[in-house]
Amino acid sequence: MELNALKRKLVQGSLAGMLRVGLAIPLYLVLTPFVLHALGTERFGLWAFGTLVVSVMTLTDFGFKNALVYYVARDFDDHERINRYFNVAMLTFATLTAAMLCLTYLLGPFIVRDLLGVGTALHDEARFVLWVTALSFGLRFIAIPYQAVIEGHQLHAVSQTVLLMWLLLNFGGTLLALTIQPDIYALGIVAVFCNLAVFAAFRIYAVRCFGFLRFGAGYLAWQQVKEMMAYGSGIYAANLMIAAREPLLKIMIARAYDLASVATFEIVFRLCTQLVSFVTTPLLGTFSAAALLSRDRVDELGQLLRPMLGFCLTAFVPGVLFFASFSAPLMALWLGPGYPQVGAILPVVFTAFAIYFTTEILSKAIDGSGRTGYSALVQSVSLGLSIGTFYFLIDNASRAVPMALLVGFVFFSVANLWIFRMRFPTLRLCTPTQLAWLLIPAVVYLIAQQWIAHGGAPILFLIYAVLHLWCVRRARLFDVILVTKQLVSLVAVKS
Repeated sequence: MELNALKRKLVQGSLAGMLRVGLAIPLYLVLTPFVLHALGTERFGLWAFGTLVVSVMTLTDFGFKNALVYYVARDFDDHERINRYFNVAMLTFATLTAAMLCLTYLLGPFIVRDLLGVGTALHDEARFVLWVTALSFGLRFIAIPYQAVIEGHQLHAVSQTVLLMWLLLNFGGTLLALTIQPDIYALGIVAVFCNLAVFAAFRIYAVRCFGFLRFGAGYLAWQQVKEMMAYGSGIYAANLMIAAREPLLKIMIARAYDLASVATFEIVFRLCTQLVSFVTTPLLGTFSAAALLSRDRVDELGQLLRPMLGFCLTAFVPGVLFFASFSAPLMALWLGPGYPQVGAILPVVFTAFAIYFTTEILSKAIDGSGRTGYSALVQSVSLGLSIGTFYFLIDNASRAVPMALLVGFVFFSVANLWIFRMRFPTLRLCTPTQLAWLLIPAVVYLIAQQWIAHGGAPILFLIYAVLHLWCVRRARLFDVILVTKQLVSLVAVKS
């Protein structure tokens, strides 16, 4: 695929993704307090345990989703080989979905009673949360092979459009369901319906556009199984650590503190996920683009990565300063005065997310170049550091939870910088001079903040934001005006 065509597809996917995330943030801000007050704090914390099942099911994909994207991008025009890779992934996901449904149903009582320590009065609802999450995510799980084929062809806009459909269905369905019947069972029905719609949309589009796709045992080939296992094992191990982080922390928080603390963590973690996803959405094509370019088109890969890194730095530095300055009053305005811990831990947690996702594009580029073993190692060490930090500070919940994330995420970013430099020694994505232009306005803002009355803080931040954008443009780290013009130009060009 020619570079300009690839850029155009990435831009279209980015715009669709930013529309989705741009809607997701205000919808989340509306939905979270609505669900919190409809269910109550305890049941909201209980519903949050559904991510435990999602994470476990995510762990069972053996890295086949990323492997399928990788091989589709690499063997772009070989339809027969793509179909064989597709069948390996499809049979694996269908089998694992059925197995997870059975295990969740059989082990539900043990998980609820012994692992999560849920009180007897909530046992039935907790078991329902686990099983209905397995069912709804199972539908999403078996849609993954279709999605991977679509993304391997660099059609990220299609994936983002389907996910936008899910977002709107989930928002409207949740409001309607909890208005009619404000309990966990209503939420479960909405979850199943929305994920069924996602499966149908991905399958219909893939079958229509890629007529060579056929599903059946006769299309399986042992060679493709071995290739996908070899490549996917590193991705799988990394995804295992990533997926385990949130549920492990929730379990540790529940056992060390209470369900109210789980609810606080859920709100902060989900809010940070929503916010950073708006910044990282334009980076979603990094992995598949790296699989296409990393072998013999490294310079072109650098042309894609430089503006991506510049965009992350441009967005995250003021984002960190914003939440450090205003998180407490904003969270009290959003949720009410009864959740002060949300505002207390949000600045550190968002900082941790910003550090992590700034260098995630480097990690994706390394994966796309075939070095998946690195991801497994760095994510394992990162998770271990997070767990160790949590238990080291366990006597203070307001420090233990945010610092656990911060320590693990800082290690992840430092490792990415080092390994990327070794893997692509000829690429320089950012210079020390550019970093200086980026950080000097932030330092000036922090100093000036000490001398400004509280009422003048918003005006000071606005002045800083304008100065920040001028500096990053002056340093050629990221040019908002130029990139906007390029986006308009690229979207206008017909495929």
